[in-house]
Amino acid sequence: MSIPQRNANPSAVVSASRIFFATSSTWGKRPLFQSTRMAELFVRMLLEYRDQQKFRLHQFVLMHDHFHVLLTIGPETTVERP
Repeated sequence: MSIPQRNANPSAVVSASRIFFATSSTWGKRPLFQSTRMAELFVRMLLEYRDQQKFRLHQFVLMHDHFHVLLTIGPETTVERP
């Protein structure tokens, strides 16, 4: 199975805004977010990026070793960099 080509270049974006569902795990599936301090830090940074309008945050779920997020980014933003 081949890996599909991604359009990460902002000039190659077809739509004005794009919605993404993303999931990521902590390194080694360590339960980092089980700690209130680390969970609050993650949520604070996520909301700070949202407030800076780097993306539109629809929903997110934070688990002890991973998270899921549904967000919209504009054409000037690539998926790799908020």
